[in-house]
Amino acid sequence: MEDLGSDYFRELSSRSFFQPSNRGEVSRFVMHDLINDLAQFVAGRICFRMEEKLENNEGHTIIAKARHSSYVRGYRDGIQKFEIFQKAENLRSFLPFGLRDNDSYLTSDVLLQLLPRLRRLRVLSLRRYQICELSSSIGDLKHVRFLDLTCALIATLPESVSTLYNLQTLILRDCENLNKLPTNMSNLINLRHLDVTGADSLQEMPPKIGKLTSLLTLSNFIVRQGNGCTINELGSLTHLRGTLCISGLENVENGMDARRANLKDKQGLDVLLMKWSNISDNSRNTSVDSEVLDMLRPHEKLKELTINGYHGLTFPTWVGNSLFSNMVNLKFQNCDKCISLPPLGRLPSLTKLYIQGTKALQNVGLEFYGSGSSNPFPALEFLTFADMAEWKDWSPFEVQERSRAFSRLSELSIKRCPKLLGKLPNNLPCLKKLDIEDCPLLVVAWVPSPTGLIEVRNTLQFESLISLSLKDVSILNSFNTPEVGNEAAATENARYSPLSSLTSLRVKNIQGLTCLPSWFVQGLMGLQELSLYGCPELTSLWKNEVRIHHHLLTLRRLVIEGCPKLISLFEEDEDEEGLQQHEELPYMMLLEYLEIINCEKMEKLPRGLHNLRSLQKLIIGTCPCLISFPKTGLPSTLRTLGIQSCDALRSLPELMMLNSLEELEVRRCPSLTYLSSSRTGLPCNLRKMNIAGCAKLETVLAEEGMKINCTSLESFEIEFCDGLKSLPDVTQNNVDGGCLKDLSHLVVSSCENVESIPQGWFTATNLRELWVTGCKKLKGLPHNAYNNLTSLQSLRISSWDAATELISSHFTNLTYLRLENVDGGGNKPPSGWGLHRLSSLRELYLVGYGWASFPPVEEEEDGMMLWLPPSLNELTLWKFPNLEKLSCKEFPSLEELNIWDCPKLTTITKLGLPPSLLYLWIIDCPLLSELLIDRLPPSLLNLDIDDCPLLSERCSKKKKGQYWPLISHIPEVKIDHRNVFLEPSRSR
Repeated sequence: MEDLGSDYFRELSSRSFFQPSNRGEVSRFVMHDLINDLAQFVAGRICFRMEEKLENNEGHTIIAKARHSSYVRGYRDGIQKFEIFQKAENLRSFLPFGLRDNDSYLTSDVLLQLLPRLRRLRVLSLRRYQICELSSSIGDLKHVRFLDLTCALIATLPESVSTLYNLQTLILRDCENLNKLPTNMSNLINLRHLDVTGADSLQEMPPKIGKLTSLLTLSNFIVRQGNGCTINELGSLTHLRGTLCISGLENVENGMDARRANLKDKQGLDVLLMKWSNISDNSRNTSVDSEVLDMLRPHEKLKELTINGYHGLTFPTWVGNSLFSNMVNLKFQNCDKCISLPPLGRLPSLTKLYIQGTKALQNVGLEFYGSGSSNPFPALEFLTFADMAEWKDWSPFEVQERSRAFSRLSELSIKRCPKLLGKLPNNLPCLKKLDIEDCPLLVVAWVPSPTGLIEVRNTLQFESLISLSLKDVSILNSFNTPEVGNEAAATENARYSPLSSLTSLRVKNIQGLTCLPSWFVQGLMGLQELSLYGCPELTSLWKNEVRIHHHLLTLRRLVIEGCPKLISLFEEDEDEEGLQQHEELPYMMLLEYLEIINCEKMEKLPRGLHNLRSLQKLIIGTCPCLISFPKTGLPSTLRTLGIQSCDALRSLPELMMLNSLEELEVRRCPSLTYLSSSRTGLPCNLRKMNIAGCAKLETVLAEEGMKINCTSLESFEIEFCDGLKSLPDVTQNNVDGGCLKDLSHLVVSSCENVESIPQGWFTATNLRELWVTGCKKLKGLPHNAYNNLTSLQSLRISSWDAATELISSHFTNLTYLRLENVDGGGNKPPSGWGLHRLSSLRELYLVGYGWASFPPVEEEEDGMMLWLPPSLNELTLWKFPNLEKLSCKEFPSLEELNIWDCPKLTTITKLGLPPSLLYLWIIDCPLLSELLIDRLPPSLLNLDIDDCPLLSERCSKKKKGQYWPLISHIPEVKIDHRNVFLEPSRSR
């Protein structure tokens, strides 16, 4: 049946009915719009696509006769979404589709009330819904043939699933909590596909699974001892195809039992995984594992094989046999007692080989290549060795003069092999990526020398290599000497390019490296990215930058991070003659990106930094000894400058020389007192400016009276600068909208001593966001500012008096408003603030008010409606120290209500009245215990209760709290960060 369906699909695809997706995903196809229109026309009224039919007002007339339904799965799907299915009587398919593979939440009403009525269902998908419990009523859907519970959080399936005798496909992928399958599952004699991939908590197979002889797909077969499911059950499942994982092989007692699995006759299998669990003691005889693996020989057309946790000393002869000519992917994992590798070089189609955790293996010898093979590993492209604690030597393949191993190898990775010290293969003509990590005894270099580098054991000469990563490898003293041979020898070596194709070099945790020797960059004529991480002894990159001016001509990206002794990039001459010499150096002329992070002793940057005329981005972070930038400045091409956590930094480079600068970020530089000393202010092309955590910053511009003239400035943020008293004034310009015509985002936050913001900042008619908070001495904006900000959409202010009436009168386009104790001490009641005039307002945060009740105008029946606009979607009440009672009357558009940090709140009333409420968060209200409501709105999708012990107990499912019936229908309910529908031990 599956083969016939595949033939039909291929036929339709060949006729362009379906077309491969241009996203590059192999299994995704799309339909042309015209074909889609035709398919919908033919489907007529038997197919119901929820979103489309509701949009055309056809849903209620079609659903009664529809046989197939589909809809787009949301993140949270509640009761109201499925109301239209109440009239469904003839549905055969219930299919949610996700635009993305994100997990979702589903109301329990679908499982408990809707699905039991759909008795004619053939196809039921609840894919990616976080379902915690499946009702036993699922067994009443006798016609179901396809059931998909991917990503469900269920621990067990109800036994009634065993009565779905027509079931052909059961998908339980990534059901990570599932630990048991129904006991009588062997009754499902029509079952063809059982997928439990990713159900890692599953302990065993159901009894007598061997009776399911129609099975084509069985993703995991778990072997148990005693009364559990033995490997013998696998023998009768002769039609298995695709991927099969056999786990629990430590429970197979002897080779004869393994032979009864009859893997050799399962010709449909393409991928086979064999897993033994870790055994802490040595009680099991290694020969038993060897015998079991020998008898589990699969058919010779197998494409992929993984052997995990095998405890034998050697592998059986079939592993590596050239008869397995279709084998393309092979993995050995945690075969910790293995002392030799099989002759894998004889596999003619092998492209990927992964060997990890063979802890006892000391030598990769000639047997690895296979005797009699002149060109072993002819197709291998990816090779990885990892976590091989005793591996010391890799024998080269040098059998015949013209023979060659690994002729197509493109990626080689060697990780965490602490004793490896021998030679690596050096004749790899196609190698593009080499990654060596945590091999401290392995020594590498790439420039041969008859004098200085004789001790180097591995000379990397891979002309096709593009990416090289070295972490924790050894460096000999001669390797670390910056001067190798005489000048003539160095010049001669410069012409030799063993790594001429290398574009990326990453070096990490190299012990004893004080600087990079001259040969280190020699021959790297195409290098574009150089990264140095965690080199604890590095003091400078090069002893003398004159030495490298013929190298790194193509370097575009340089990153240095975590080098605590690095003082400077180069050891420079201190006299003026040296300075002049450096001025003329053409080194790294294509460098575009420079990043220096966590270099605690970094004192200075190179004088010639301004000569890097391609540099566009400079990032300096956590360099507490850096005092200043070079007097010669930075290159004028710089577009982005970021400086963070430089404790000693007292001044920035001359910013006005950076006429291309677009983004400036300065954070946590406590010694900085000003940003720019130029008389002309800031660079005219500056678009974004972010200043934060500079406690001693007194002014943005050093000289008094200087003004900002940045016509391109779009965003300005300054935060946590306690020494700042005022922002600089702005040059007045009435042409083309003024000096700050493009300013759309302005933030002044937690600057306690700021007393005023000049009028010029508010001539920006395009300002969309204005946040001014935590500035205790600032009492408000200049009065005329309110007239210009008619485009303002987001406003956040704190501790201003008499501001709300001005806001409501002028900022009529606001969609977001956050008021922190604004007008809190005034005599005017909230109903007089005029907020109801903000007809576009969607989000309102009220913070720090001392009201005892909400709404504060309790005596009026419609108190909220009198002072809040009906357009409001989200309302947050935060830090109300005196609030005792909250009443939420009818609000036609309210979708989200957040109640945070109200220590005296005891009662919430009339919460069920907002008909559109979707999200309700109640946090840190320790006295709240009463919900004086009859119901919660059916629209509610998410309830989150944290640090409210009294309310949490009344909402508990386990304790059968009095409010549980009110909330049980909500798709997502979390109490103290735990999913209430899950058992406590499984909540996440």
